[in-house]
Amino acid sequence: MNESSKQPSSGTLGARARDTIAGTVAGAASLLSGHPFDTVKVRMQTQPIGLAVAGGHIVEMSMNQQVISMLRREGALSLFKGVTSPMFGVMLENAILFPAYQQVKHVLHTDRSTQPTSFECAMAGGAAGGVAAVVLTPVELVKCRLQVQRGR
Repeated sequence: MNESSKQPSSGTLGARARDTIAGTVAGAASLLSGHPFDTVKVRMQTQPIGLAVAGGHIVEMSMNQQVISMLRREGALSLFKGVTSPMFGVMLENAILFPAYQQVKHVLHTDRSTQPTSFECAMAGGAAGGVAAVVLTPVELVKCRLQVQRGR
């Protein structure tokens, strides 16, 4: 028996569960590695103008200064403020995205004897992305509001 015959077919419950779990784990890893950068970016975008005045001139913090300030004032966990909202969002996104993609692809591609065309896959991906965006927009708003909170 070759290796490919051991894999569940793409239409089975096992394959859908495997794809959803793999996507969720990958999304969580990506989120945890990139979230500190996003938090610093949001903080820099929302820093009050004129917060620091040096010799009568407005001084905006650089990225390094922002990170150092956050670490000193709020601790290392401040880099992960707001991470729970998008973490649930990643799980929810994958729970919606993978089945939506497969369902739209199934509707668009009716000839099961051939592979879907690139156009059909692109349309299925776009439709699934649209569905996911409706769910993730409120999650992103909550995340940004949590990231700009100052203090411990």
